[in-house]
Amino acid sequence: MLTMMQKTLASVCLYAVAALFVKLSILCLYLRLFKVKTTVRWLIYGGMAACSILYTASVISNMILFVPPPGQPQVSVHRRKKCEKYTNFKPLLFIDSGRLVRESSGYRE
Repeated sequence: MLTMMQKTLASVCLYAVAALFVKLSILCLYLRLFKVKTTVRWLIYGGMAACSILYTASVISNMILFVPPPGQPQVSVHRRKKCEKYTNFKPLLFIDSGRLVRESSGYRE
């Protein structure tokens, strides 16, 4: 059975892949519509490359940042601090080793 963190990571990665394919399909439509103009065609190719690179980097960075190393629990204080550092988000409620910990505020300033 998957934990909530695993389900969330899977949904974030699947969303990124789905958004990439939607954007690429729209850019392919633009490519068919504006085939005559050379500059527009090169801008569309650049947009395709940029989307592919950014979404691939997004999926890879999510996997690196939020998948714990083997032998470490899914949620730990170390993982929590790492997530806060890279996302600038401090959760209101956090489950730490089975205990529910309440924090004072959501976003850091």
